[in-house]
Order: sequence, then structure tokens, then C-alpha cells
Amino acid sequence: LHVERLYRQNSLLVHLRETPLLADLPAEQLAIVADATLLESHGAFDWNDSFATAVKRRPGDAIVDEPLIAEEGTPADGLLLIRSGFARLSHRYGSGHRTAAYLGRGQAFGLAEAVETAGSGVQSNWRDSLRALGYVDVLRIPQRVLEESVFPFVLPEALAEAIKRQATYAVRESEAPESLHLENSGVDQS
Repeated sequence: LHVERLYRQNSLLVHLRETPLLADLPAEQLAIVADATLLESHGAFDWNDSFATAVKRRPGDAIVDEPLIAEEGTPADGLLLIRSGFARLSHRYGSGHRTAAYLGRGQAFGLAEAVETAGSGVQSNWRDSLRALGYVDVLRIPQRVLEESVFPFVLPEALAEAIKRQATYAVRESEAPESLHLENSGVDQS
């Protein structure tokens, strides 16, 4: 908790300001966002051992050992920003999951769902699942804060561009670390 306090004091506002969606927010609004942001850690520091074991398992089984951050089909509760590490974005496919993308530092998850909830007044569900690959730190901005302190201050064109960017900026498999490539991950690609 001491580390969280230091991060909040020294780095959180910088990280939020570097997020394209939040880059042009007035300082007062960004401070509100920072105060409400939840810092979460998922996974384990010693993930290399469990990952090495997981890749030897039957294809498709490795994903069940990855810590779940957000589950497809459950209520979306805001916007998730990857602070450090990597996360797997996947969706249900048959009786398992198919990897759609890898997200890394500075990337976001759940913006389309947050905008949909704000526009309709009805809580949306996550369209995909997000899982920690090894160890990942996440910043969770609650839906209420997005609706009150972010969306009213972002131009509709900028919001549409941020949603488009989120849909297309995931780390391509060729750009991911070697250990994360699908052929090394134990994930069924069929």
C-alpha cells in the first residue's frame, strides 16, 4: 500500500495524461479521475515457472490458468488501462476461448462498453475477456467517473477515434514477446 501511495503521488497523473482519451481533460477533471482510479495487480511475479508448465499442456488448456481481470458477458464497470505487463484479450469460441489480441502498457480495454452504457443508461456487458499474462498492473476508472468527468469533456470525434484505436491497436502477435506467440502459448488456434 506504500507503493500505491507513492505511485499515486508521483506517477498516476502522468500516466493518465499520457492516455490519449484523457490527454486534453482539464486539470480539475483529471484530478477527479486520478482520485477515483483503482490500482489492481493480477497474476504472480514468479509467472515464468507456471507459464513454462502451461505451454506443455494440451492446446487450449493454458488459458484457464491465467488470472481473469474481466470476463466476457459479465457487467462492465468502467475502463481498464494496462499500466504494466501484458494481458490477453480473448472471446468465447466453441467450448474455449480464442485470443484476439495482446494488450500492453498504455492500452485500454472496455471503452466501447463504457460509451454504450453512458449513451443508453443501461449497463453493458464486457464483449471480451481480459486475462493477465504473467503479472499485470491495471488502472480501473469507474463508469460513474467516466460519465461525469471524462465523456462530457471529450469531443465526440475524439471519443470515436479512441474507440477505433482501441479496436485496432492491440499488439500484433509478431510484435509480442517471443514467449507470448500463439504457437508457444498452448492456446488452441483452430
